[in-house]
Amino acid sequence: MRYTNTTAPRTRMRVALAAFLAALAMVVAPLVPATATAAETYTISGTLEAAGSDASVINVEIWNPESYAQVTVTLTDNSYTTEPLEPGTYQIFASLGSDWDSSKHAPYEAEVVISDSDVTHNIELLRWAFVRGSVTDLNNIGDSSAGQYGGPVPNRNIMVTAHSLDKAKQNWEKRVFISDADPSAYELRVAPGTYKIGFNSSAYSSTQYSPGVEDVVVADVLTLAPDETVPNINAMFPLGVVRLGGRIAMTPR
Repeated sequence: MRYTNTTAPRTRMRVALAAFLAALAMVVAPLVPATATAAETYTISGTLEAAGSDASVINVEIWNPESYAQVTVTLTDNSYTTEPLEPGTYQIFASLGSDWDSSKHAPYEAEVVISDSDVTHNIELLRWAFVRGSVTDLNNIGDSSAGQYGGPVPNRNIMVTAHSLDKAKQNWEKRVFISDADPSAYELRVAPGTYKIGFNSSAYSSTQYSPGVEDVVVADVLTLAPDETVPNINAMFPLGVVRLGGRIAMTPR
């Protein structure tokens, strides 16, 4: 007796359909974007301290230097913490209010790198340090001479700059005005740290660095502690001129 398999055509159709759907899935799958995995985030946190002052009034700002976006910071009980942050480099700035002139503490600056974990970074505001000296311009003709239009000749404008050797910290500047050939004293207030001191005059194109050199590489390095004062950081313009008694002489260059 011969039996007829009446289910075979259906089975073959189902197999063919399944194969077609599988092939279609392989073609379509690359066109469907994969669900993005959320980036890991971490926080920066730490304590706040300012010797002799109320640390609870310290203002803390944190920025992303690439996007210039400011980070949300929460201050609680002499401490701070940030919102969740993606890995990267962040700049921290802290101060006792915005009036630096009346504050006994210098602002705080630092860079913090987040890689794959939360970061603890304690902030301590330190008291100011000071650089003092004088600037002399032997060519200055003073205020008593007449200018091009009959008025007084403008004073020499000297910029004294403490160039920070820490890239995360700013440079500090002080303007000094000279009206004659007598030394003009200056005091430059800086955050504790390591610096090279430079002098720029409105009358000369070159910059000189302490102790009277043009090459910043060989300039003196000053490391200042809180409340420390470094005196006698002087400059004389033009560079290479010295006063010998009552006369002026050129020094070898």
